[in-house]
Amino acid sequence: MTMRTSAGRPKSYNQNQVAKALKDLAGRGIEPSVEAVKRHLREEQHLQISPRPEALQIVIDDILAREAEERTLRLIEALPSEATSLLDHACDLVKRQLLLGLAEGYSELLKKNALPMRELRDLLNVARTERERSEQKSTKFARQLEASHEQNDKLYTLIEKLKAERNEFEKELIAVRAQLTVKDEVLSLLTKQ
Repeated sequence: MTMRTSAGRPKSYNQNQVAKALKDLAGRGIEPSVEAVKRHLREEQHLQISPRPEALQIVIDDILAREAEERTLRLIEALPSEATSLLDHACDLVKRQLLLGLAEGYSELLKKNALPMRELRDLLNVARTERERSEQKSTKFARQLEASHEQNDKLYTLIEKLKAERNEFEKELIAVRAQLTVKDEVLSLLTKQ
């Protein structure tokens, strides 16, 4: 376990002094509080200090955590080798069961997710087919529209040609009427005589 450090002024006590205070307090059955440790450091170790409670609490927590870890390691080392091998075997069985449960859940999740993905793929294919049909219809419509424009252009040209012919025909008709009028007048003059 690594010792936490705090920024600020250097401590006027060290970890060994705090560890000694904790050991003495535990031997007397006193709870290892910041106040109890501070009193021990002043009265029994004769330190002229006034530590910040937060910084002292960090040191106390580190020492207690380290001692708890050391106690745990000592207890584990004291076990017979059969106990550790039995525990290893039990852990392997539990690990296998946990992995099996995870694998089954994962497999089920993949199956559930596969269905929506397949449906989405089917929808995408339908959309693509519809888009292709729409593009074909659009292309066909564009061709028909172009043909219609060409037909309109031809009809417009024909109409213009027919208008020009009608104008020519009207001019000829006017000329013929004028001639007939002249002939009628001549004939009328001739018949009067």
